[in-house]
Amino acid sequence: MKRPDFILGLTASAASDRCLVLNRAFELGITRINTPDAKDVAGFVGRFAKKSNCKVQTHFRLSPGSDSSKGSVTDIFEQACQSMGLDGLETFSFESLDDIKNNPQSLVELVEIKKKNRLQNIGVLVGTEAAILAAAKIPALQVLQVSFNLIENSLNLGTALKKALEAGKILQAVAPFMGGVLTRSAQNLPEKYQTLAPSLKKLTDLAGRSKMSMESLCLAYVLQQKFFSAVIVEAESKDQLVKNWQSYQAASRLEIRWDEIHRITQDDSKKLALSLSATI
Repeated sequence: MKRPDFILGLTASAASDRCLVLNRAFELGITRINTPDAKDVAGFVGRFAKKSNCKVQTHFRLSPGSDSSKGSVTDIFEQACQSMGLDGLETFSFESLDDIKNNPQSLVELVEIKKKNRLQNIGVLVGTEAAILAAAKIPALQVLQVSFNLIENSLNLGTALKKALEAGKILQAVAPFMGGVLTRSAQNLPEKYQTLAPSLKKLTDLAGRSKMSMESLCLAYVLQQKFFSAVIVEAESKDQLVKNWQSYQAASRLEIRWDEIHRITQDDSKKLALSLSATI
C-alpha cells in the first residue's frame, strides 16, 4: 500500500518564518502545500509554487461576518488565485458542512470552475462521524479533510471513514498532533485538555519504550491507516518543518500496535466523540 503523502500545512506565522519554511520545503522536495485562508500568506505560497511547481490547496469560509463571505464563491476562488498568482488550485475546501447547507449555490459554482480545469478537487473539513457520513453522500465533494490522531482515531471514526472510501472520497488526515496537544508533556497541557493527561503519559511512555519520538508515533499511527491518501502536517518554523519531515520519514518505517494505542485511548476517544457530537 502506498504511504500517505506529506502535505505541508503552512500556518499564519511571521513573514520571515514563512519564507524560511517554504525555502526549506523546496530543498526537501515537498511538492504539496495546504495554506490557511489568509491574505498575508498567499503571496509567499504563490512564489514558492511557481518555483517548485508544487500543488496548492486552501480553504474558505462562508460564515456570516467572515472576510470570505463577501461575494460569491466564484469571486472568492478568483481572489485566492489572484493573490497567489496561480491559475488554479489542487483543492478548494469549505470550512464546514454548514457552509454547503447554507449556501448550496456555492457548490454548483465550484463544479463549474472544475469543468474549466482550474480546480482539481472540491473539499470540506469534517471532524465527526456524522459529518463524515453526511459529506460522503454529496457527489460533488471529492476530498474530506478529517481531524485524525491518536485520540480522534479509528475507534470512533473508522466505520464512517470506511463508508466514505466506499463512496469514492479522497481522505486527508488533519491535525495528526491534535494541534500540538499530543507533543506536549502531560504537565504542560492546556486546562481544557487536562483530562487527557493520563492517556498522554501512557502514550509518551509507549513512544519511549519503542525508541521513537511522539511526533513519529503520531504519524506512524496515521500512516498505517488504510483510509488516508495524505496527512497535513503543520510547521511554524524551519526547524519544526525539518523535525516533522524527519518524523514522517521515520514513521514510514515503523510498525506499531494499534490495539495497545486503542486500549490507552479508548475512554478519551469515546468522551471526545460524544463531546463533538453534542456541538453539531
